[in-house]
Amino acid sequence: MKNSFLEYYKEILEKVSFDPQLLKKEYHKAIKVLDTSEVSQFHCWMQEHGLHSSVSLAKQGKTNSISDKRE
Repeated sequence: MKNSFLEYYKEILEKVSFDPQLLKKEYHKAIKVLDTSEVSQFHCWMQEHGLHSSVSLAKQGKTNSISDKRE
């Protein structure tokens, strides 16, 4: 059943990839839920799909967002 969270967050990130701030928010939610091995798989998947750089840019504040709110 644990893989279902990994697959769930992959699907979520694909759907919100148009918005770097939303992508970052969902990324942080995923990291809190997934275990260590799943986080590693998640990062590899993000790199394969070109999403890792979007999260990195959002972390650096290089997006067009008004603010960088964290939950």
